[in-house]
Amino acid sequence: MNDSETLERRYRRLIALYPSRFRDRREDEMVSVLMSGAREGQRWPRLREVMNLSRHAAPSRLRNGPPPESFARRHPRGILTFRVLLGIWLLVLTVAFTLRTPWGLAFLLVEALNVYLFARTYLWRRDSGGAEPPHTLSQSR
Repeated sequence: MNDSETLERRYRRLIALYPSRFRDRREDEMVSVLMSGAREGQRWPRLREVMNLSRHAAPSRLRNGPPPESFARRHPRGILTFRVLLGIWLLVLTVAFTLRTPWGLAFLLVEALNVYLFARTYLWRRDSGGAEPPHTLSQSR
């Protein structure tokens, strides 16, 4: 495998951070732009490219909202209430365990996941009013 194939494979792994619908439309275009800007013999993406791709992937995943046909799409208010209560409980557990043992760090990871899922559902609900996002509707005209 030559350097350009290795670099392209690594770029595609970075682009895998984006939602699948976005990748289906833009992956080849993004890879070709990134490859055209690469130096001769470059084997790894530059740190700036990694940071830029990562920084833009998170909001695009958040805007996608919960997966189609999920419980969160059918009952977003119930999920948001559950996530707030779960977040409070995890915060209490984190504080309690951090004071006594190093296990509190594990609760911080679970808390971060909960905040991510809450934000994903909340932003989808806020932006779409609970309806399907526009990119999933038929685009025929």
